[in-house]
Amino acid sequence: MLKTLMRVRLASLFHSLTSGGRNARNGKPAGKGRLVLVLFALAYAFIAVGGLFFLMFMQLSEAYHDAGLGWLYFAVFTILDLGIMVVGTVFSAKTQLYEAKDNELLLSMPVRPGTILVSRMAMLLGLNYVMELVAAIPAGFNWFSRYPDPSGLVSFLLFCIALPLFAMAVSALLAWIISVATARARKKNLITVILSLLFLVAYMYGVNRMNAGIEYLAANGKTVAGALGGVAPLIWIGQACSGGNLSDLLLGLSVCVAPFALAVYLLSVTFLKTALPRGSSRRVRTKAGTDRASSISTALLRIELSRFGSSTSWLLNGAFGAVFLVIGGILLLVKQNLFDSALTIIPGLSAYLPLLLHLAVGFLCGFVSISCCAVSMEGRSLWVLRSLPVKAKDVLFAKSRLHTVVFLPCLVIAEIGILVALRLDALTGILFALGAASFVLYTADLGVMLNLRHPLLDWVNESQPVKSSTSLLLCMLLGTSIPIAVSGIALIPLLLGQPSFLSGAVWCLLMAALALIERRRLLRRGPSLWNNL
Repeated sequence: MLKTLMRVRLASLFHSLTSGGRNARNGKPAGKGRLVLVLFALAYAFIAVGGLFFLMFMQLSEAYHDAGLGWLYFAVFTILDLGIMVVGTVFSAKTQLYEAKDNELLLSMPVRPGTILVSRMAMLLGLNYVMELVAAIPAGFNWFSRYPDPSGLVSFLLFCIALPLFAMAVSALLAWIISVATARARKKNLITVILSLLFLVAYMYGVNRMNAGIEYLAANGKTVAGALGGVAPLIWIGQACSGGNLSDLLLGLSVCVAPFALAVYLLSVTFLKTALPRGSSRRVRTKAGTDRASSISTALLRIELSRFGSSTSWLLNGAFGAVFLVIGGILLLVKQNLFDSALTIIPGLSAYLPLLLHLAVGFLCGFVSISCCAVSMEGRSLWVLRSLPVKAKDVLFAKSRLHTVVFLPCLVIAEIGILVALRLDALTGILFALGAASFVLYTADLGVMLNLRHPLLDWVNESQPVKSSTSLLLCMLLGTSIPIAVSGIALIPLLLGQPSFLSGAVWCLLMAALALIERRRLLRRGPSLWNNL
């Protein structure tokens, strides 16, 4: 039975990578080209992140070996490795261990609860081992290729096997804390999204400070050693890997394995209690009153907003660009002299900054689209909307408006920041802002059209249409390439020495034309595609 569950979970993973199953309209099997493309993207990300760690450990290995601080090298590796695994799997552990949606189905079958738990933990452990390789390969290669030590290499390999066990225990604990904290919250998904964004901000801050951190670690080895010297497990792991001490090896391995064994025991004892739906003791007060009638378009938009707000995956991935528009706008308002040094170094740059910043705005608006999976999110309940006495045009417009309702307010904040930071005149600022707003309208309609042509309605998990659908990939490609093309055309007046407002006029006219063309396509082709789903 365990083998069957593992096969099902692997099949689900493969389904998500290939956009799964069969095409919604013609019933043909999905192509494997999608899998190749996704694997290529994953390999690129692995090599890019691994390259950063390779450069880091290359500097640390030489500095710490010359200073006789070999144990500190592996202590730093342990901290970074655990951080990657815990941050990368804590929300997956929350979903798989405490909030899995198929628990009731599996428990109704002749499957032992322990088998279900083992299958879930095995997948999480596999994810930990994959993530560990990003830091383990650069760290091991940089040290043992320069300073060969068979006993130290064996110890290092053993800890590479044991560290994911400890990370799994920590992830399970943090996931339990988050699950308990959000169990009775009114805005559970919103809290999850905020926590995810905090993790993301912390990660980006760490990446930006990585060079300074590497220099500090390399130049202040003795200071770092003094700070970490009081943490006995780090000393045991470091000394075992750098010197091959057997007692340190056994102590370090016990520290990694014991918490994992305790976590497995506690999860097995409490699995039935955590797996089944929890009752809520919160009282809900209702007030007598009369409902106000609303138009069909307003009612459909409320349905879309409610579904969007109730889906953590859709909310987090779809609103990614909108969040960074707000962050960018606030940053420009707070640091209005952000470009002063660049303007000093590059004379004449001020004329190009409005176009360059709006190119960045276009990237954020087009890189992640909300509407490109709005149709797919209906899934097998598509018949509900199809059975309502509403026009297909109204349904599609509601899905398009969902995108604009989320992005346009965030765009306003970004445009205010650009206007204040660059001290633009009113005409130039209005033209560029109208062009950016037109691009938001274009991406909203484009996402709906692409999703109608490439729907994914047989998804098993809602993260599949949100993260790995064909419509998302095409929308991202078009959404990032069109701002480049439009900016290239709008750059011509600036190269000819014309004022910035002419560049803004070209930007605005081209974006408005794209928005009108896409709206016309949605009106003409959208309803027939919707009715043929």
